[in-house]
Amino acid sequence: MARIAGKDLLHLTGEEAVEERKEILASLHVAITDMGLRINRNGDSSLDENLDAIEYTDILAILDDNPLINKILFTSSSGKVSAAKWFLNYLKQKNITHQFPKGLKPLRSGFEYKGRHIKLVILYSPSRRAANRISLDKLVEMYKQEIVGI
Repeated sequence: MARIAGKDLLHLTGEEAVEERKEILASLHVAITDMGLRINRNGDSSLDENLDAIEYTDILAILDDNPLINKILFTSSSGKVSAAKWFLNYLKQKNITHQFPKGLKPLRSGFEYKGRHIKLVILYSPSRRAANRISLDKLVEMYKQEIVGI
């Protein structure tokens, strides 16, 4: 996000680092949330595969509270534990059926919600674990295109 905003990070840890990152997100008009509001971690493993969603973040309530949101980006889609898969599970709980297209990322789709078209985009994960799939420069460019349209 710092690269997209054209900013250098000055702080790596602590409250100053948190505030610096919040300012960058605000300058880009970006908000970040997890799909899992309450999760259970199976065992001591840090792998996402060992997570079970007990309760999902109420994305539709977020959309209700923020009428200017028109796009949701997903940073993961592979495996049974991913932001995109959990989003689909959440929508199913709300009696909304959606299916993401197959193919190369970015994968674009959308759904209608209370008279609004909400764009949905699956991008490559920025995690180190997924870094072998795409170069950092291409990843930044992909996110930049979706966030600021450049």
